[in-house]
Amino acid sequence: MWKGNPPGDACREAPENAALIVGYTLERLREAGAVDVYVTTASGKKNRPVQILHIITNQLDYPGLMEILMEETSTLGVRILDILRLVANHSRQPMKVMVEGQEFDISVKTSTVDGKTIAKKPEYEDLKRIARILKIPLNKVRAEVVHQLNN
Repeated sequence: MWKGNPPGDACREAPENAALIVGYTLERLREAGAVDVYVTTASGKKNRPVQILHIITNQLDYPGLMEILMEETSTLGVRILDILRLVANHSRQPMKVMVEGQEFDISVKTSTVDGKTIAKKPEYEDLKRIARILKIPLNKVRAEVVHQLNN
């Protein structure tokens, strides 16, 4: 995980510029292979507001991600923390679901630990696709699909 303190000059210039720079930087980092990227706010030196970008990646990808972070923000340094990450075994299975009387193909991710199922989750992109096709709220689609997964 890395922590960078962007975007210095943009923060002093105008808050909306900082948000644009951070948002664009997050997009680039995700596109470049970051496992996850998120932002927290904090108080920096002299109580200045700062945004801390957290980038979760592997050792192979971090040099390229660090380059993006440095060129897109005015950060002068990056903290690199080597943290062990445990991930449950998971697999994807196709499934047919009915929503609003229509049948859809989705992918379901099943996570296991020591052979025991700990979670079953429908893929977000599939839920989003169904919500857009049917023009109904995503949370309604998700509730119906999860109900079918549990029965």
